[in-house]
Amino acid sequence: MVPYCKRKRLNHLSLRDYFVKEDMVDTEKVARLLHLYWDKCDQTIRWGVMYNAAMDSGVFVIMGADSFKDMKNNLIAGLSANRTSVARGIREYDDYCRAQRKGEMIPLEIERFFRAKLTLEAALKELIH
Repeated sequence: MVPYCKRKRLNHLSLRDYFVKEDMVDTEKVARLLHLYWDKCDQTIRWGVMYNAAMDSGVFVIMGADSFKDMKNNLIAGLSANRTSVARGIREYDDYCRAQRKGEMIPLEIERFFRAKLTLEAALKELIH
């Protein structure tokens, strides 16, 4: 059986440049998690979910939208994510978070994205040695 990263053409070793400590997690497992989430959704907000989960997990160094875009493009062959989409997704996620904190009603679909963020964040934290 061909390993997941090889089969999906994921450059998992490129992630080391973005970790708080180089060998704190298995790069293949992190790549798989990020790819599985990216692969399951085509909405812009997914960038905000992935970005916030990555930043809150303690695995990745603090980075802006541009660096996060570069990380994803280095990881996934042929992705060609652009800064505008990533920044828009992060802003959209943050706007819904603010609305929720104010007590405003948010769509059920957005609540699912919030749960997905918590799930991804927890999965990343579990990988820390």
